[in-house]
This record gives sequence, structure tokens and C-alpha cells, in this order.
Amino acid sequence: MIPAGERAALDRTLELLQRCRLSATELRVLLALLHREASLSELAEALDDRPVEIRGAGRSLSARGLVRWRHGPRRKETRLEITGAGLATIRELLTTAGRHTLAA
Repeated sequence: MIPAGERAALDRTLELLQRCRLSATELRVLLALLHREASLSELAEALDDRPVEIRGAGRSLSARGLVRWRHGPRRKETRLEITGAGLATIRELLTTAGRHTLAA
């Protein structure tokens, strides 16, 4: 059984994730892009996920302005980088999760 304080903290964090409309894959992509841009294949390998899932998450995140697509030196290499809005979203999530974890 999860103690009430920890359960409340988890609920608040999950509510924030829902409000941000982030799937688990989208959240993982944003976290992976926090300190560097990456190609779809690099993200798929790092996150142990299929490239088609990463591409879908990238499209969804891009549509919301959280990441931007760009082409690498080789035209066939598509890369993703986090935007200012994406950084703000991740900071809010990490701050909320950290605050609730510390409070619990």
C-alpha cells in the first residue's frame, strides 16, 4: 500500500502529465532531448523503442511546439531538438515531481 502523502504526490504529478497531454513515450523523448538534439534512430536506440513510435511522438510534440524537426548534414537524417516551450514543460514536470517527492 502506498502511503497517503506519496499517493497524493503521485496523483498531482500524473495530473500535470495529463494536463500537458504527454504520453509516456513523448515524455521520454523530451527528457532525452533535454541536453542535446538527436536523430530518430539515436532516440529509438537510447529509449529502446521502435523508430515508428519515436517518429509519432516527434510529430505530436512538434504539433504542440515542444520540439522542432531539422535535417542533419545528410539529408536523410532527421533530427529533433527541444524548443523553449518543451524546456518549460519539462522544467514544470521535474519541479512538480521533485517537490512532491521531497515533501512526501
